[in-house]
Amino acid sequence: MKKVLLVGLAALVLMCGSVLAGCSTTVTTTVPITVNETTTATTTTTVSTTIPTTVSTTVTSTTTAPPVTVTTTVDNSVDNFLAYYAAMTNAAFPMMFGSELRVDGCEVLPGRTLQYTYTLMTYTRDAISADELALLRTLFYLMMLNEIQNSNEFEVFNGMAVTYEYVFKSSDSFELFTVTITPQDYR
Repeated sequence: MKKVLLVGLAALVLMCGSVLAGCSTTVTTTVPITVNETTTATTTTTVSTTIPTTVSTTVTSTTTAPPVTVTTTVDNSVDNFLAYYAAMTNAAFPMMFGSELRVDGCEVLPGRTLQYTYTLMTYTRDAISADELALLRTLFYLMMLNEIQNSNEFEVFNGMAVTYEYVFKSSDSFELFTVTITPQDYR
């Protein structure tokens, strides 16, 4: 059972990197609109979630008027970016890794902190020893610290001096341990 959990933790480290790789996203939508009874147009809106965030809208009329482009820079504070990231990430959760580990969600805490919550599905608070918990905590800390320091996927967050917090719960919802990795740890 411990080997399966460790494999699940390793898979989780890889998944965190792949989710972070999706932080830079551009979405373009084109919608036909009716200006009046005789004139129709299309509006194309492009939203980029890279920092700085921009929204660009082009309205193209079917008449002879030239297209108009409006570009606006949206509030791109770190807190808003992290909130957006958490919302996008939570769309994929809960997610199972093997039969023992479930990622429950991600939230933004004060102080530029991303908190991820996990459940160890086969453990209740009484079924895991303090030594096993200490070993799991140490292994996860070392795996995530290595990934955060060496993976390009974390670069955007590391540049914002984000603190990563990982909370592990038992299957009976008891908090078993927390791993915190601060900018001082990964720089």
